[in-house]
Amino acid sequence: MAAWNSRGLRGSTFEELINQTNEQYEQMKKLHEQSLKVLKDADQCSIQFLGRYYNNPEKVWTGKTISDDQINEYDLRSGISGWAIKSFEVAKAEQTSPVSMDDFGETEVDVDIDNSDLASVEKNKSKYENQSTGGLANPSKEEELEKVNRETSMVNWKIGAEAASLIVQDQYGGKPQWGTPSKKFPIWNDQKTFYNQYIDGKYNNIKEYN
Repeated sequence: MAAWNSRGLRGSTFEELINQTNEQYEQMKKLHEQSLKVLKDADQCSIQFLGRYYNNPEKVWTGKTISDDQINEYDLRSGISGWAIKSFEVAKAEQTSPVSMDDFGETEVDVDIDNSDLASVEKNKSKYENQSTGGLANPSKEEELEKVNRETSMVNWKIGAEAASLIVQDQYGGKPQWGTPSKKFPIWNDQKTFYNQYIDGKYNNIKEYN
């Protein structure tokens, strides 16, 4: 996106703020596109793995064929990935953030200064650059937010572990919900791997967050 210019504001702090916003917007667009690619790759990885045990692994994973332009339309999904997404939404809905907008530090910029006065322009620019533009005013709130983030990351892991357990149980049930397997998971090996992953993940989280 081209830099935003106006003859009356060219070289002003206000113009710099607008250009920074445009740059951030472009960065967010790129991140969104990268996220879609990561999601597509993750889907394909899961489907390929399930293909070892099911004749129609895509149905097991998403419930039906999902096109590339629908990859992030989660309401269209069923299957095990649909269950996982709904479980995550329920878990997130039960969480509350300890941070409100009032907890963020304020950024003060004087946009009414005389742009012909270079000394005032530089002083205002320096003042803006030295301010915290996204930090929390209260350090204790940062600790609370970090705790919530840790709990959120554990939610992701727990849902994934539960999904893995459910799909194994489903294979050995009388009426499989996710699909009829062409080959069943070996019970002992999968249970052993599941618990090894649980223990390894638990200790990794302890190391990471302590």
